[in-house]
Amino acid sequence: MNHDLIAFESSIERLIDAGEFDSALAALRALVEAVIHDPAATGSVLRSPTLDAICQRIGAISLDYVRSEKLCPPPAEPQAEVIILATELHNVGGHSRVVEDIIRALPDKRVLILLTDFFCSDYAFGLDRFTALGIEVRRPERGQYVEHLAWTQMQLACHPDAQVMLFNHHADVAAIAAIQPGLNREVLFCHHGDHHLCLGASLNWTRHVDLFAAHCVDCRANGLAAEFWPLSVDDPGARPHDAQHFLANAQLLSCSSGHDAKFLSPYPFHYWDILPQLLKTSGGSHVHIGSLTEDMLAAIHQGLAAEGLAPTRFVHIPWVDNVGETLKQLGVDLYIGSFPIGGSRACIEAMAAGIPIITHRHMLYPILGSDGAVGDSLIWSWSTPEELLSLVAQATPAALAQQAQHGRDCYLRYNASGSFRAAVRGEQRFEPDARHQRPPGDPLASYLLRSQIRQENTAEVFALLDAIGNQDSTSDTSPLARARALIEAGHLAEANEALMQALELAPEDPQILFELGRLAFLGKMPEEGYNILQQTAQAHPAILPAIEQLAQTLLSAGDTQNGRLLLSLLPTATRAQPSTSAEALARGRSLIEAGHLGEANEALMQALELAPEDPQILFELGRLAFLGKMPEEGYNILQQTAQAHPSILPAILQLGQDMVSAGDMESGRLILSLLRDATNAQRPSGTPADGLARIRGLSDAEWLRVLCDSPKFLDYHGFILPGFPDEQFQINTMGSSNEQAMQEAGLFYRAVLPYVNRMRPLATRTLLDFGTGWGRFPRTFVKIFEPHNIHGIDVDQAMVDVCRNSFSFGHFSRCEPFPPTHIENEQFDLITAYSVFSHLSEDAANGWIKEFARILRPGGLVAFTTQGRDFIDQCAYYRQQSTLSHPWHINLAASFTDAEACRAAYDRGEFLFAATGGGDARPSSFYGEALIPLGYMLKHWNAYFDVLSFIDDRNIMPQAFTILRRK
Repeated sequence: MNHDLIAFESSIERLIDAGEFDSALAALRALVEAVIHDPAATGSVLRSPTLDAICQRIGAISLDYVRSEKLCPPPAEPQAEVIILATELHNVGGHSRVVEDIIRALPDKRVLILLTDFFCSDYAFGLDRFTALGIEVRRPERGQYVEHLAWTQMQLACHPDAQVMLFNHHADVAAIAAIQPGLNREVLFCHHGDHHLCLGASLNWTRHVDLFAAHCVDCRANGLAAEFWPLSVDDPGARPHDAQHFLANAQLLSCSSGHDAKFLSPYPFHYWDILPQLLKTSGGSHVHIGSLTEDMLAAIHQGLAAEGLAPTRFVHIPWVDNVGETLKQLGVDLYIGSFPIGGSRACIEAMAAGIPIITHRHMLYPILGSDGAVGDSLIWSWSTPEELLSLVAQATPAALAQQAQHGRDCYLRYNASGSFRAAVRGEQRFEPDARHQRPPGDPLASYLLRSQIRQENTAEVFALLDAIGNQDSTSDTSPLARARALIEAGHLAEANEALMQALELAPEDPQILFELGRLAFLGKMPEEGYNILQQTAQAHPAILPAIEQLAQTLLSAGDTQNGRLLLSLLPTATRAQPSTSAEALARGRSLIEAGHLGEANEALMQALELAPEDPQILFELGRLAFLGKMPEEGYNILQQTAQAHPSILPAILQLGQDMVSAGDMESGRLILSLLRDATNAQRPSGTPADGLARIRGLSDAEWLRVLCDSPKFLDYHGFILPGFPDEQFQINTMGSSNEQAMQEAGLFYRAVLPYVNRMRPLATRTLLDFGTGWGRFPRTFVKIFEPHNIHGIDVDQAMVDVCRNSFSFGHFSRCEPFPPTHIENEQFDLITAYSVFSHLSEDAANGWIKEFARILRPGGLVAFTTQGRDFIDQCAYYRQQSTLSHPWHINLAASFTDAEACRAAYDRGEFLFAATGGGDARPSSFYGEALIPLGYMLKHWNAYFDVLSFIDDRNIMPQAFTILRRK
């Protein structure tokens, strides 16, 4: 199938013709969600007439069915005058506030709220705030998509004279299908999902309402008769805004607000880069209100340090109830709107409070900037960083007082609560300011940015349609087989429909009943799933192995509660109760050895009921938890048992050694760390997750101190730190060991850190350490990479073995001296290589650079070192010594013997290599001493990489340091 809209529409039409309405609704939802999660679509793909037309066709068919089957109840008495139709309402959030404002603007109207609950989400519905206003809120029983659609239409049909105000989620297909011409007196589409593709945004038979001027202009430019209802906030009263009340102590206090998503969208520049420059320009301090990721906070502090600014000049406040009130309380002099995604309500709250603001004009899509919320051209705005810094430099008390007055006037004219009320009630018509007419811009700029950030999220949608539409007679197309495929693909609603069809054909089939139970657990309905599987197990004991496998799957995925709930089904169906604790313990041990962990758990719990303090039973429960992939629970059980019963320590030692021998280094080291309690060594308590969280809360200096001290202990607050090989082994491979070796690793880590902080979020970024040796460098990156996303390769199998034995995390493997590797394309965000290119021949270096370009993601980085120019002088120094004993020093003395010619070649940008070899795994065919000047990189690697940084300064690092970025 072609991945285009024509093909998608054709597939949906086939599903509709076949009566597969739930599948059609699911595919529509999936496509919209795929688009809105693609950064390249933000601000550019806002509506789709094709998708809206499909929704309307499905809704028309549904309404015909509802009417023909006489499912519509008679009109309600009294009739609701206004129906607010939403997907869901939360206790916090912008559109819930707007709904509340509308209700307050219509005190004389009978208002009813209908929620489609289309996603059946687990989020808390914010119903109390609306019922407190005397508003009835209705939502359907959770079921299939078509059931939510039919319920919504039946509710709407009860109130034919009502005005319907639509506040649907972007992908709520049921809401857009439910509304139909003539079903109700009037429908208003309230366009609040204005940064992304939103279903319903192109329907021209509804009254289209926009809450921000720039969005209204954009919708009108696309042929919609959009109305402008200026978003309002309550008037908090303005702070004094004459000149004497600004710049207390002659220092500017600036502020921004917004959660991290406002700042993380791809853009030519970033908040964390500009903020240090802003503070350097202002000479003051800055407050941020709203949640930011740890990476963003680290990048901000790194930038402050780079500018020589004290960290106390940046203050982070994760959440406040009202931005405007907080700005007044803090005495903020200047509010700077979020970018690249503007926070419009916060800007309005700041203007209402009499705080001067600076809005951002988005460089590519005007509707995304905070400038779109402001209706006064006199208010400061900026597009480039230079413009922002220039405005900050102009922020004198007199200028700030003038801007405060402009903002307050703008608020009173457009955004005071009376204005919004007048618009809602139709008492006044507002027009967006002329400044919001879309500028011509440069389409190429938008295209180039989108081409860098495009994510092929839609491929899975078309794959699902292919699977649903595949009618190959040679394949298993039974409802059960189709349901299983849909479950694996994560499309649970469609899977439920297929299973119900299968159940109609074979009501007693245990496989179908099992899949229904499994589906209930996956759909977060454990009680229903338990009841189904319990009845199925009683009637069909042969299904027990499948239930046990499902339990183990849930346990492995971290769903301990439901995994154990399922395990409880197994013994009750097959086993008699033991008479003594010893009998139950013996049975538990035999079941563990046989691999029947679910039954073993039941037996041990029975033993524990008979002998609650028996250390042998407690030990076996701890062992069982580790075998069941629940290390934190196992650790806690064994820790408490060891403290109460020291006699159990030999068994714990043996278990730890067994885990290590089986290759489970993480569990083995965690278990062995318990033994330190027996010798009264001071080890902070905690779990691996606790320890990792604490590590990420450390400053860089504190983290490096932990690494330098790590040869002395096994873990940090429960997180198992990598071990160290024999000290002499370390010295032989790099000339230093333990603390000294980690200090050098810390220099490299600190040099790379500012570049990593600009990468994508911590949870998804990946690292490869090339030439990893015994692993001193990858361990430093645990603070800024997830442990399971750290990889290392080396030509020496002995080094790989050391890493595998020393690390409880990561992935280490051997590579050949020359590429290619086994690694798939575009797997990594960062490749590090300390003192590796210092030793590679020209052919090897060029080969690996080409390979790095293949396995790095676009925009990924290579951070590496090579010998600097003064290495030529270092070699000359060793030639002048009368006696040399170290093999490496002897090799250096024989390298680059014509120092003057070598310096000249280096300055011409030539690759210098002396083939010395470095042992059996590193023959001289590719290994020696190498110098790679900047000129060489620019000339020979330009096809693959840009050079971001080249530093050849021994005061910073012993070797020349380079950062490359993949093109």
